[in-house]
Amino acid sequence: MRSLQDLQDKFEAIRRDLINLNDIKAEVDYKELGIDDGSASREEDELISGGVMKAVIQPGAEGGETPRKGDLVFLHVTIAHDKDDSILFSTRLEHGGTGQPCLYMLEKASARPLRGIEIAVLCMTAGERSVVVMKPSMCFLHRDVSQSSMAQAMKSNGSFIDDTETYKADIELIMWKSQAKLIEIDDNSSVFKEELCDGEGWETPREPYTVTVVVTGKSIVSPSTVIHPESTITCDIGDGSLPKELEAGICAMRKGEESIIFCPAQTQHPMVQALDLPGSTLPEIQTPFVEFHVKLTDFLQARDLMGDGKTIKRIVCKGTGEFPIDCPMEDTSVSIRTRIRKVGASTWSPLLTENETEALEVSTGMGLLPTVLDTAVRLMLLHEKSVLKTTFDDDLASHMPSKSLEYPRGEKVEIEIELTAFEEAVPVEALSPEAKLQRASALKEIGNTLYKQDQISLAKGKYDKALQCVSKSYEFTGDDSDAAFNLKISCMLNLAACCQKNSAFGEAIEWCERALSEHPESTKAYFRRAKAKQSMSLFEEALDDLNQIVKIDSSLEEDVAREKAILRRKARAASQKQKQEFSNFFSQ
Repeated sequence: MRSLQDLQDKFEAIRRDLINLNDIKAEVDYKELGIDDGSASREEDELISGGVMKAVIQPGAEGGETPRKGDLVFLHVTIAHDKDDSILFSTRLEHGGTGQPCLYMLEKASARPLRGIEIAVLCMTAGERSVVVMKPSMCFLHRDVSQSSMAQAMKSNGSFIDDTETYKADIELIMWKSQAKLIEIDDNSSVFKEELCDGEGWETPREPYTVTVVVTGKSIVSPSTVIHPESTITCDIGDGSLPKELEAGICAMRKGEESIIFCPAQTQHPMVQALDLPGSTLPEIQTPFVEFHVKLTDFLQARDLMGDGKTIKRIVCKGTGEFPIDCPMEDTSVSIRTRIRKVGASTWSPLLTENETEALEVSTGMGLLPTVLDTAVRLMLLHEKSVLKTTFDDDLASHMPSKSLEYPRGEKVEIEIELTAFEEAVPVEALSPEAKLQRASALKEIGNTLYKQDQISLAKGKYDKALQCVSKSYEFTGDDSDAAFNLKISCMLNLAACCQKNSAFGEAIEWCERALSEHPESTKAYFRRAKAKQSMSLFEEALDDLNQIVKIDSSLEEDVAREKAILRRKARAASQKQKQEFSNFFSQ
């Protein structure tokens, strides 16, 4: 093992052979870094005057390419004071390091080495080892030192740094990866992915998806050193089976893709414990990296169904087709099998039918299914089987065939749902004008039924879909044109009524105004808007709308008079309440 004295002697022996790197033209995007042309010229002057001096100890690949800006480089580095050769930091075992190289992105903010090292590496080939002497201006006094993760880590770890001193570095370029082949997974420049074989489709896994991967872990410095032998792992993203940095890389992969993922070696995780890193006797300026060869063979969706973390849908048997274009996302007739059990129980009970093997034919979007099931089935493929983990509530209880099968409210349950068939809905865009009119009329009637049943949200959805069918007036001609127009105005006003019912008064006014922009003499639109304004205590504006109704149709004067009387009573009551509140306030 080489001693510290050996290294000091070597530094002294090669000092005479140092070359001036005045021919290096650094590939810096000065505009991107906010550096003016004067700064660029000053750096060139520093190089010419010997700001960075380099001597080759061990040549690299003859005729090999050199790294460029943005490339990922793997370096063994030993940094020492030039005046006495005392070492500040080293990756090498013989100098108190871990034996693992560090990773940097050349001229990449927050992931850079010292500028002098960066300049030297830009003219090195893989396998080359050189000694570099850096003046202060190319070291800790360089203008980009704040962007150097190496410099910042050395200072934060208590290394004795003299900004005005000259430093030397023993650098070995283990290998480098072109930025053209790399994807930076996170903003901290800590996880990188090199794609070897393209995947299929567009979707990538995420928490809490179930993934199946073939993984091999290796040491970067010694590819023959296997830290995790090839194995097939099936697990849930986020369950701790994989190091979180490896998970981040896998979540950027598509099904069938093969990639190398470079990530920090979190040695407390079982998958990288075999790396067996020794404790460093010098300040550690970067976590050692490892590489994982990964093939994502498959993954199963798991979704936070309602967006509140309370219901998770996990596929247990894949369906046929492509998600989501082959899912029954629109309201339609479906055939499903369902059953339920407590989380952890082994036996199932029927949920929507007397027999758990019996299929139920039902229409979605009609309030005939529990909300979680109505939502889940829209995200399923034909013949797919999924399990929902959720909480038993009144909505589920109201759909069970027998009260004897109910669970306590708040009980954690699993619901298995299988989509056995569904009627494929034709997209609105594919319908003829006549078919659009028929669909709009049917949807409006369904909406009316739901409204009467006080299922306001469902009714609103039907009116909205009906409106979409007749929104393009130019598609209709003759009698169809009049019918489409009337349906459009009716749906807008029904939407206003739904908003009024849900106390969304501002939105109700907006729907009335949309109707009036299409039909300025719609007395019903003025009436609905007056109601909404009255609910917002805009009594004068509401009165104006009621007066406008009489101007349009004098036969409604008696009806309007009744509404005006109601309006005046509410205005007086609001005024008296306000006076009382002010009186109470000043009497305190």
